[in-house]
Amino acid sequence: METEILHALIEEIALITGCECAQVKPDADLAENGIHSLGFIELLLAVKRRWQLDLTGGELGPEDVASVTALARRIEVGLQK
Repeated sequence: METEILHALIEEIALITGCECAQVKPDADLAENGIHSLGFIELLLAVKRRWQLDLTGGELGPEDVASVTALARRIEVGLQK
C-alpha cells in the first residue's frame, strides 16, 4: 500500500508545484521538491481529501516530512489506526 500512497503523493506534489511527476524525488524532503508553507497546507488538505486522514493537528514530526517516502509511511501508519 505504501507504494500506492507514494505514487499518489508524487502526483499531488507535481500538481501543487506544477512540475512533472518524474521530477519529484521520493527520497528528497518536501522543500527540495518545491513544497513550502502554502504548498504544505495544500498537500495536507489533499491527504485529508484522498484518505480522510487529518494530519493538520500537529502530529507530524520532522521525521515524517524528511522525505516524500517518509510521509507516505506516516500516512500508511495513520490509515492502520
